[in-house]
Amino acid sequence: MYTCNSHEIILVVLLIFVGGFAGFINSFRNIVPHKKLYQYVFSGIGAATLVPLFLNMLSSNLIKYQSNYDSINYFVFAGFCFIAGYFSDRFIDSIGEKILKEIQQTKNDVEKANNNIDENANLLKETSQIIETLIENDLDEDDSDAESRAIIYDTEVSSNLDNDLTIKRQHILNSFKDTYKFRSVNGIAKELLYTPDIVELLLNDLEQQRLVKKINSPSGKIFWTLTRVGHLMIDKS
Repeated sequence: MYTCNSHEIILVVLLIFVGGFAGFINSFRNIVPHKKLYQYVFSGIGAATLVPLFLNMLSSNLIKYQSNYDSINYFVFAGFCFIAGYFSDRFIDSIGEKILKEIQQTKNDVEKANNNIDENANLLKETSQIIETLIENDLDEDDSDAESRAIIYDTEVSSNLDNDLTIKRQHILNSFKDTYKFRSVNGIAKELLYTPDIVELLLNDLEQQRLVKKINSPSGKIFWTLTRVGHLMIDKS
């Protein structure tokens, strides 16, 4: 019966002796000119010390201590150490490249996750601002005040039906009536066949009359939406 401490000692002994022996055998191949014998031996031991890391990368439990640990696994581990020590240079290079690749991949994943967090945060800010605007549209003034403002604007429109700008202002208000609650200057201009400059000018005028409200999103985009008065106004039309 092996204990945890004796198990670790056996693994270390196998690493050193089998890795060194593999490096010694590798020296007879004389692949690298002018390389000394001790360099082969230490290179083999160094490669063998990477075997536990290699097994961990493979999610192997070969050297994990258990009460019923099979002693045959020591021979398997020794075989891995011999192969690593015999092909020490190639083994060390391959493990190193794999680790660097995984580190780079992890770094890329972290950067991607951070970018997604930033994008989600910006989206949350935009959504929160839109929700706040919707709430403000319902609470910015009481119904009687909104009704009176809508009546005043309706009277102005009725008395200026021949005014081209007044008609265009009414068209812009009506553009919020159906599908879109939040609109851009270019979107309205494209639908009504007006120039963006005219649309922006009229929207600013409608904002002064508290019929529309501008929303500045964190991404820099500008949207427009109806206020409570604006909703009452188009409901009357």
